[in-house]
Amino acid sequence: MTAYPGELVRLLKRYASCILAFCTVAALLTLGANASPARASNDTHLDAYKRKQLSRGAAQLPVVAQVLYRQAMAALEDGKKQEAEDLLLQAVRMNPDFPDAYFTLARLKGLSFDGEALFFLARAFDSIRRSFHYQSLLAVNGILFA
Repeated sequence: MTAYPGELVRLLKRYASCILAFCTVAALLTLGANASPARASNDTHLDAYKRKQLSRGAAQLPVVAQVLYRQAMAALEDGKKQEAEDLLLQAVRMNPDFPDAYFTLARLKGLSFDGEALFFLARAFDSIRRSFHYQSLLAVNGILFA
C-alpha cells in the first residue's frame, strides 16, 4: 500500500496529539528514572513542564505525578521517608486519581501510627473506584483467582 503525501499529512495530523503524548511520557519517565548528578537539571525541566501545562489550564498532570512517584520510591530506598512523603503529596496534587501514591502514603503513615493513614487508604480505594484502568485490573484478578 502506497501512501500519498496528502494521506500521510492527514494521518500525521490525526495522530499528532498521540505521538506528542507518547514522546512526552517517554521523556518525562526517562527524566524521573535518571539518577545521575544532573538530576537537579531534570527537576528544573520537570518544573518548567509542570508550570507550562498548568498555565495552559491542565486540571491533572498524570505524567508528572508518575515521575514524582518514582522519585519518592527512590527516596524511600535511600531511607529518606520525609522527602518521599513530600514527593507523594505532590504526586497526588498533580493527579488526584493516582491510587499508587495514596496507597504508599497510607503505608508510610500507617508505619508511623499516624491517623491520616486511614484517610489516604480511603482516598486510594475511592480513586480505584473512579478509574476504569484499575477496575479492569480488579476484574481480571477476580476472574483469574476466583
